[in-house]
Amino acid sequence: MSIEQEKQFAAEAAADLVEDGMTVGLGTGSTVAFLLPALARRSLDIRCVATSSRTAQATCELGLKVVNELHGPIPLELFRFGLGATLRRVAPVSLRNAPPSPDGGVIADYRGPVADPAALASWLAATPGVVEHGLFPPEMVTSALVGRDKSVDSIDFELTRPGMRSGRTGQLGKVGS
Repeated sequence: MSIEQEKQFAAEAAADLVEDGMTVGLGTGSTVAFLLPALARRSLDIRCVATSSRTAQATCELGLKVVNELHGPIPLELFRFGLGATLRRVAPVSLRNAPPSPDGGVIADYRGPVADPAALASWLAATPGVVEHGLFPPEMVTSALVGRDKSVDSIDFELTRPGMRSGRTGQLGKVGS
């Protein structure tokens, strides 16, 4: 089994995890060449965010929708105390016509740019008055798919201590013949 075939199996398994309405981040590595046709064959209603112009072009050529960056709204939970100051600090933001969170927080949507989701997540987390936000840091990735021979392994990650992850491998099953 060649490395290229293993990449193809992993890409096809990853494509099977994508569902209608998702936003899918696309890398620039060689495996994306296998992922894109697998996604296109599924005819899903998805948005793709590409890390390079080459990947964006290949994505468009297959009829998949490409967006230049993630767009909001990003859900926020805000403390009621000091709400005016928090709203000014995280603008542009709009309050939702929604009941308070279980902890009494105000629900809002951040509507600004999301060019760098990790930086935005850090900024929101450090902003006084923001209880929580809807962006997840890379450390919260729960699994990775790796092609091995004629099967695809799923590596499930667990947080062992802050900033450290350990992997546990499980086989998704044989792919191909």
